[in-house]
Amino acid sequence: LTYPMATRVIAVSDGVRSDLVTRFGVRRDRVQTIYNPYDLDRIQREALQPPEFALPARFIVSAGRLVKRKGFEDLLDAYALIGTTLPLCILGEGVERERLQARIKEMGLEDRVKLLGYARNPFAVLARAEMFVSPSHCEGFPNAIAEAMVLGVPVVSTDCPSGPAELLDG
Repeated sequence: LTYPMATRVIAVSDGVRSDLVTRFGVRRDRVQTIYNPYDLDRIQREALQPPEFALPARFIVSAGRLVKRKGFEDLLDAYALIGTTLPLCILGEGVERERLQARIKEMGLEDRVKLLGYARNPFAVLARAEMFVSPSHCEGFPNAIAEAMVLGVPVVSTDCPSGPAELLDG
């Protein structure tokens, strides 16, 4: 209700900016996109630390809150379809954890898919991965994708209405 009355609104991505204009009635000239800042040196420095989890020699990683809109169930389906031997490690916690763990067991993937939980230093895990996968259904600005890019980790992402395409050049 208050967005249209604001003198200025900051959006974290052009997709969020577009939503503010089309869905919330904010005048386009009052919305400005300012991307999230990153401490590149800190990310690279923390990536050199030992990871807090025992990790396979080679693996795929994904990260995020374990909630429906982050698409982890879709990731499990896609992972099962491609038949890779690379293990999948998922960082994060959330209300969907038990359901995802049951789905992993139901699919017979317990030996290849690990829900690692919360990481104090996700960069130490991310930097060691073969690739980062973002299965999100929606993103404002995908911090994890940006952080993977800082570390030179290849990224595979769903095509959300906003966010990933702005970082991944469409």
